[in-house]
Amino acid sequence: MARLKIVILISIVLLTSITMLLAFNSAAKASSNQQRLVDVRQIQLALKDYFRENGLYPYGNGVPNGIATYLEHWPTPPKPNGVCPATPNAYSYNQKYAGDDYVVSFCLGIKTAGLKAGMHLLTSKGVQ
Repeated sequence: MARLKIVILISIVLLTSITMLLAFNSAAKASSNQQRLVDVRQIQLALKDYFRENGLYPYGNGVPNGIATYLEHWPTPPKPNGVCPATPNAYSYNQKYAGDDYVVSFCLGIKTAGLKAGMHLLTSKGVQ
């Protein structure tokens, strides 16, 4: 009888531990994706300000030229998780249509804020 109680107690502890670990992992992924969306929003606002002052979006491949005036630093995404690949783990910028638009690619590891997991594009029209 004592052995059965010990087995039941160990099972409960293991189940609780596994549940807590899964909850922590899910919270970490959600936090990383929220940070990505905050970063993308800051990039979007900086590019909007740049366009307002210059009449076009900056030239650049990877990071836009001249963005430092409008954005303290080009952000680095949190460590990849979920479906996001480890390489490249960056917000990648490209000017489009001779400065009339831009594309910034980024990845969400899990569904966040109504956006599916996977690669997304930010343009002057918003996130796609």
